[in-house]
Amino acid sequence: MMLDFISFSTNLRVQLTALADENVQRFVSGKQIKKTAVVPGKLVNIVVVE
Repeated sequence: MMLDFISFSTNLRVQLTALADENVQRFVSGKQIKKTAVVPGKLVNIVVVE
């Protein structure tokens, strides 16, 4: 899945936008988010505990 952000978006904004995405919600809904990592311009990694 690809989300587009403007280059000066903060990591928090990128993280919150990713978590609000409908497709991401399918995987994290009802699970505890253990860690998130943002690599600017590359990816958002979300680690969950079932």
